[in-house]
Amino acid sequence: ETWGTGDVKYHQGFSADFATPGGDVHLALAFNPSHLEIVNPVVIGSVRARQDRLGDNHGSKVLPITIHGDSAIAGQGVVAETFNMSLARGFC
Repeated sequence: ETWGTGDVKYHQGFSADFATPGGDVHLALAFNPSHLEIVNPVVIGSVRARQDRLGDNHGSKVLPITIHGDSAIAGQGVVAETFNMSLARGFC
């Protein structure tokens, strides 16, 4: 008998709607591999698509949150590349 999937929970992603006093909030946790930083550009692209779909020209309806360790910033180029994308035409 098998009790689990053999993977940690955050690798599988998550999505839910939460009721708050200010209105409903949708939370989406991206599928995340063990190389944590690799999901960052995926999250940024997903957020941009949601902003475009919602007509969120000021960036006030969708908020991306990425979490990382200090060593990942220096050790993985994808972090610096994601930061650089934030100022590229079409992304800001």
